[in-house]
Amino acid sequence: MRNITNSSQVLAKLVSVPVEEENNISTRKNGIRVTIVSYHLATNSLDRPSYVARALRGMPFISNVTLVSSNFDHSHKCISQSGNDIRLPVRGYSRNISLQRLLSYFDFARQIKKAKEVLEADLVYVCMPDYLSALAVIEIKKDRKILTILDVVDLWPEAFPFPSVINHPIKWCSGKIIKPLRRFLFASADLVLFQSNHFLTQFGGDERRYGLLSMCLPERSVCIGQNNPLSVNCAIRILFLGSMNSITDIISLEKFLVLLCKYRNVQLSVVGGGVGLERLVKRLNRSPVRVIFHGITFDQELISKELCISHFGFNGYKMSTEVAVSYKSLDYLQAGLPIINCTKGDLMDIVDEYYCGFNYSPHNIEVLVEKVLHLSDEEHGLMRENARKVFNDKFSFARFVQSLNSHVRKLV
Repeated sequence: MRNITNSSQVLAKLVSVPVEEENNISTRKNGIRVTIVSYHLATNSLDRPSYVARALRGMPFISNVTLVSSNFDHSHKCISQSGNDIRLPVRGYSRNISLQRLLSYFDFARQIKKAKEVLEADLVYVCMPDYLSALAVIEIKKDRKILTILDVVDLWPEAFPFPSVINHPIKWCSGKIIKPLRRFLFASADLVLFQSNHFLTQFGGDERRYGLLSMCLPERSVCIGQNNPLSVNCAIRILFLGSMNSITDIISLEKFLVLLCKYRNVQLSVVGGGVGLERLVKRLNRSPVRVIFHGITFDQELISKELCISHFGFNGYKMSTEVAVSYKSLDYLQAGLPIINCTKGDLMDIVDEYYCGFNYSPHNIEVLVEKVLHLSDEEHGLMRENARKVFNDKFSFARFVQSLNSHVRKLV
């Protein structure tokens, strides 16, 4: 415990700012005031903090919900002031793993310690893994009677996208600092929520303080009930949504497509961007695989069309990352699109249990190719139905609201 406390105290001094006098939550008669703290906030409001805010604003015992984030757009690496929420100015960065990014988190945490929206809240909801802003809120909690919820969106250092050669040694070294701080934060919060059972089971045992709040997507107009125009015996269309970056399993995707195109007409559609796109294009240039790149777009009509005409959605990540469920996989499931998946934990179990796609091993892509080739149209149709059922049962926004409502009611 001495090491945990010392680690947290050193970091706390770096973001230390005096706080106001204690405020008693029980005196709030007109409802609870909630402030959501998240360094990252998507400009299109399609992310975890935005969904949490939307859910909380619909709860009758909550009077006000404020969302505080940085003014830096992580996806596009630029300053952004869009939206009506509070945006705190921070320095930018160009590389995901860099000293500049760490300093940007310090900028945000220092301001959180003196932000009026945080100091005057009854409940502060922190979206992690920005451990510094979480530490700033826990430091405020020492002097004020505020309730704190830590929502673990990702686990650091486990989710750092290091190359496989240096992955284990760097994560082991960084974990010597980060993990004690994380344990301190979890022990100090009133409630810790995890977005997957994969994360929850790593810290489980304390049902009173730990809970599950699965990922979600709001209702969208998608091609539910519509059949594929082409039989899987004639052609296979693969869809990739999102950023194709350093944690994407591009090698397996390329190998799968090249092997499959020996037996079927194969098309890959990519709606998104990322540094891995150029690399994949070069790899597929010498193959008969047809590739369509739509670029980064939020055109729902285009995305819905691709979800309709595709046979599978690709959800492959490098095995060195901790990704239990991804937003792209929820898009696939909501539209009834079977998944080609290699993420560990929740989604892997779901694909097996519900028969809504295929799990694969990067070391044996040939097995995946055989499974796809032996699939009939009737079996593929069943997979589509199962995918929609999984989404409605586990990842719909209605389910998300119900779960969060239960957690918050128990706490307040």
